[in-house]
Amino acid sequence: ARRELAFLNASLQHWKANHAPMMPTPKIKLPPKPQPRQDFMTRGQAALFLWKARRTPHLARFFIIGWYTGSRRSVITGLKWSMVNLDDGIMQRKPRNAVKTKKRSPPVKIGGRLLAHLRRWRRMDGQATHIVRHRGKAIHRPVSSWERVRDLAGLPDYVTPHVLRHSRATTMMRAGVNPWDAA
Repeated sequence: ARRELAFLNASLQHWKANHAPMMPTPKIKLPPKPQPRQDFMTRGQAALFLWKARRTPHLARFFIIGWYTGSRRSVITGLKWSMVNLDDGIMQRKPRNAVKTKKRSPPVKIGGRLLAHLRRWRRMDGQATHIVRHRGKAIHRPVSSWERVRDLAGLPDYVTPHVLRHSRATTMMRAGVNPWDAA
């Protein structure tokens, strides 16, 4: 409700400034700000999730890439082998000719653990184009398998694919990484 009221207040102020400078505007009292959410997974929760996902290979790959890179769901599901340089350890998170959006996805250096997984997967995949796929086809939203594994692991509802991004950032900040580098 606070966010909606803030939008209403901004709209009224904009209207007054541009269309009716003499119009009296009501004072909108915003409710207090809520406590910041703590939506991130601990290493223990991540290990439990991954253990439960071991029989769902596409979800395990999705999770491992998200955990180690902090990439968004759309980046992970769109990741192709042509975007990963296993020799230099660099992963392009956007295709070469992708349209620029406000959601930045700069290249990322692949850490040793993820690089080992990627090399093993590459040997297993042969001629496949997408890294994360199910029954030979690229996946777009691993919702049903994610929810099933999350429930099997007994993890809270806030554990969604996007929480991998928050978890990576939290892990990096706790390790003392510069916030700009983490971003």
